[in-house]
Amino acid sequence: MRDRFQQEIVALAGNRVRVDVARSGGKFGSPQTEVKLKANPKAKVRDVLSEGEQTFAALASYLTELANAARNSALVFDGPVSSLDHRWRSTVTKHLEHHTICARGQRR
Repeated sequence: MRDRFQQEIVALAGNRVRVDVARSGGKFGSPQTEVKLKANPKAKVRDVLSEGEQTFAALASYLTELANAARNSALVFDGPVSSLDHRWRSTVTKHLEHHTICARGQRR
C-alpha cells in the first residue's frame, strides 16, 4: 500500500509533497490510514502543507484505496481540484485519464 501511495503522490505532485501513508487503526477489511510528513511524522499535515498539497495527498490516498479495491468504481469529483491552478488541474486530469485507461484494460 505504501508503495502504491508513493506512486500516486509522485504522479500527482512530483517530489514537491514529501508525505507517506501509515496505518492508524481500523479493523481487518477496513483499515484506517493517516498521511504523515516524511521530514517530521509527528507534525500535523494540515499545519504544514498548503491546501493544494493536502488535496494531492488526499487524492493519492483515495486512488491508492481504489487501486487495492476488488471492484472497479465510478469516480465523481466535485470541488477537490477546483482550488488548484490550471497547471495542477491539468496534471490531475492526465493522471485520472491514465487510471481510466488502465481500468478499461483490466476489464477486457
